[in-house]
Amino acid sequence: MDSRGCGTNPAGPLGGPGAFHRSASQFEYWKHTHLTVDVVKGRDSGFSVEAPEGVRFIIRSRLFSDDEWRDLEGQ
Repeated sequence: MDSRGCGTNPAGPLGGPGAFHRSASQFEYWKHTHLTVDVVKGRDSGFSVEAPEGVRFIIRSRLFSDDEWRDLEGQ
């Protein structure tokens, strides 16, 4: 992950075309957290990109372990 303080920071690849970005302030707030963006069947009130496809996004999160955090800090 990139913490250069740019307007947006890539949060990682998605399993299809496109990318998932967040603002520098969001990165700073969530930098200790592993985020997983899943797509599941069903409808929800959310992103407009979901509605026509009959799917919705679910974001799962967990804190990085101490070992994972040390590895990230070393990059």
